[in-house]
Amino acid sequence: MMTNSPETDGKSPAANTATIKKTNARELAKLGLTTTLGVLVVTGFSSRSATARKLHVLAGGALLGLSLWHSMLYQPKKRSPKKEGENK
Repeated sequence: MMTNSPETDGKSPAANTATIKKTNARELAKLGLTTTLGVLVVTGFSSRSATARKLHVLAGGALLGLSLWHSMLYQPKKRSPKKEGENK
């Protein structure tokens, strides 16, 4: 028996698994963004050492990549084109 709880919304188990995976990916992206931003702040204040500079640049690149990934996770689903004669 399938209940309409907020987690399931009456969807099939496969659809629920996809939703859970997307939610986990979103959480992972947010965690990565937070971590890299923290590294950027810390290495920004200690930029006199060569190691801190390299880590700062790497964290900046990671932040850009994670930002792109994060924005792609929130893109709406593509709709199928409407056939002729369908109502709007």
